[in-house]
Amino acid sequence: MKPMTTDKPKIIKYESLEPKIVKSDIDKIEFLQDQIREYKRQIKILKKALEEAKKKRFD
Repeated sequence: MKPMTTDKPKIIKYESLEPKIVKSDIDKIEFLQDQIREYKRQIKILKKALEEAKKKRFD
């Protein structure tokens, strides 16, 4: 049985998610779409990390 690790998945905040000068509603929509895409990516990574942790726990 392998020892449990305390490594946490890295959540990276990209520059594209930093607030920018918003010129129009289209810019706001694009910014929010970028945020949604990034949050979905992070959720996917966290789910994968949880699955791996469960597998390691039961091995």
